[in-house]
Amino acid sequence: MSLKIIFITGGVMSGLGKGVTASMTALLLKKRGFKVRMRKLEPYLNVDAGTLSPDQHGEVFVTEDGTETDMDIGNYERFAGVTCTKDDYITSGKIFSEVIQGERRGDYLGETVQIIPHVTNMIMERITSNIDEDTDFLICEIGGTVGDIEGLSFLESIRQKSRSCDVMYLHIGLMPFLKKSEEFKTKPIQHSVSELQKFGIKPDIILCRSTKYYGDLSWKKKIAMFANLDEEMVFPAWDQESLYDVLEQYYEDGLDAKICKFFKQKMTKHLTKQEIGMPSFHYEKNIRVALITKYNKINDSYCSVIEAVKHAAMYNRCKADVVAINSDCLATEELKEFDCIIVPGGFGGRGTEGKINALQFARENDIPCLGICLGMQLMVIEGLRNVVNIDSNSSEFCKNIENPAIGLIDECMENVKGGTMRLGQYPCKMSGKMQEMYKDRLQDGIVSERHRHRYEVNHLHYREALEKVFNLSAWSPDNILLEGFEIKDHSFYVGVQFHPEFQTYLNNPHPLFDNLIKAGLNKQN
Repeated sequence: MSLKIIFITGGVMSGLGKGVTASMTALLLKKRGFKVRMRKLEPYLNVDAGTLSPDQHGEVFVTEDGTETDMDIGNYERFAGVTCTKDDYITSGKIFSEVIQGERRGDYLGETVQIIPHVTNMIMERITSNIDEDTDFLICEIGGTVGDIEGLSFLESIRQKSRSCDVMYLHIGLMPFLKKSEEFKTKPIQHSVSELQKFGIKPDIILCRSTKYYGDLSWKKKIAMFANLDEEMVFPAWDQESLYDVLEQYYEDGLDAKICKFFKQKMTKHLTKQEIGMPSFHYEKNIRVALITKYNKINDSYCSVIEAVKHAAMYNRCKADVVAINSDCLATEELKEFDCIIVPGGFGGRGTEGKINALQFARENDIPCLGICLGMQLMVIEGLRNVVNIDSNSSEFCKNIENPAIGLIDECMENVKGGTMRLGQYPCKMSGKMQEMYKDRLQDGIVSERHRHRYEVNHLHYREALEKVFNLSAWSPDNILLEGFEIKDHSFYVGVQFHPEFQTYLNNPHPLFDNLIKAGLNKQN
């Protein structure tokens, strides 16, 4: 079977759910027995997502090989169960950088280097590079909105790709519902499709995003006529209570079946609704989790952490209520209302004292607490200050401090922000409570976790003091870098330098989040 490519574009506005649609489509095809690869083409001029503000663009998700990507890649891995690499995240910045470097090397032999053909040829080459021969489907999401000036080279590239590959164009557009007149307005999608057709691309499937279900389906006929499609190729995409309900909707509407029919591909595996395997969201128990944040758009900025909590809660048959608390204006008394506390990763000094106060409250009041990356580093500072009476800080926040408790890693001393961190998957060895929590994932006492940090705990100077507070139970295999610790006589007080939220899945929650939720439920009883 030759490779089938599904290009997913969005119109009218951003935030319509292209990434979710890509993930759910991939999952349905995988459940049908096909091998699927996923990629994202991102129009912005950053080489990667490493220096983007989470407030503007959502969280930075780190792949196994250390590529800093956006949150959509995280959705691909969590929902579709794929493992992405640097080849699966293609930005305009990366493409332009390679083209310019090629021009400087003389690769173009005196040609006038232009967007067409040089940039578009590079994009087309990257779309299908390094893909296993037995891959059945490649799903490519095009970031941004049709008509954005920075995305034009990608639209031209995917148009040309249809000349050499078996291609489908799936387009998502906004279809507003007017409450007063109780009708859908199809004009935004019509304009969006018209804009796409200007670039020589005719959508093969259209998904109509709207806020609610309404029985009148006359809109399907209108959109199908305007886009020159059969009505069966126009699908609704209603707002759902949960992302997982989207999968069920697409299955019931037969999205995967229509894709296979389009490609004349026989579905060898019959799929029942029970095999979709979506969890119930109606549990009697609730668990309240406080997320001590710095960024404002928490659903995007802390997407992986929130999903990791949800996975662990569902696994323990309860519903998680994740509440963001801004660390700049934290009143520790309000933390009494919560069953668990999480202090996630981040950069910079803003809000750190509020986070430290939250950690002290959790430690002293036996509230289950997980510190991730910066959260772990602040646990160190809090413990040294309030248990051992050492006035400690991080050189990230206090540049002239002597013997900082948290300092730069040796290999990251350059004065450059992009690409200088400890990134990607690294092994670490476990002992104590940590080893017990990881028992199902350990191989010869070693587990691999994903990292994204520039600073480390200065255990060489403070080890004796740290051991008065924590059980230092996770290390790099060479014992050089401290990876994690816990407090023995606490219900759950764990800090880790890595990011466990990057390796959590619906039916296989990360053990740290699983044990955090278990500890929170135990506190309720």
